[in-house]
Amino acid sequence: MCKRRTTQPGQRARLTGACYIPPWLTNLGNEAPVKTDIHPEYATATVICACGNTFQTRSTQAEIHTDICSACHPFFTGKQKLVDTAGRVERFRQKYGKQA
Repeated sequence: MCKRRTTQPGQRARLTGACYIPPWLTNLGNEAPVKTDIHPEYATATVICACGNTFQTRSTQAEIHTDICSACHPFFTGKQKLVDTAGRVERFRQKYGKQA
């Protein structure tokens, strides 16, 4: 059974008794370093939203285009905005909207 032995304040707690240690945790400091020349370059990227807002982030792509960002998303703005994909919202309104 693995028990935690109390220590004085400011010291790390120590484990006593027979504790099972998984094999993947036995040699954490002995792994080989990350392979070189196989990872893409991670650089500064410009994100461009459909609303016109732009901001900088880091990515493997130089430029990222989005439909909705934090400047125009209803959760952050508090305004409802319907994103019409291929006219589906308009078709729904025509089919189920109030008939005058």
